[in-house]
Amino acid sequence: MKIEIGANIMTIGERISFLFEKKNIQVEDFAVMVGAKEKDIAEWKNGNYNPTIEQIIKISDYLNVSTDWILKGDK
Repeated sequence: MKIEIGANIMTIGERISFLFEKKNIQVEDFAVMVGAKEKDIAEWKNGNYNPTIEQIIKISDYLNVSTDWILKGDK
């Protein structure tokens, strides 16, 4: 699912990747916090599939962003 943000189009995985880079997050720690496997996170970042709703909530809490931003790019 592609989301338009201004002139840029980002997927959920691209937004997650952006936050990983911006916040210098370790995949191992992130996987434990959101209840996912490291390979799942790689699949999200590559756009092969998306996290579950439960994982999106955990991601938003862990990364201190709204679920709307993860899903749609909204502030």
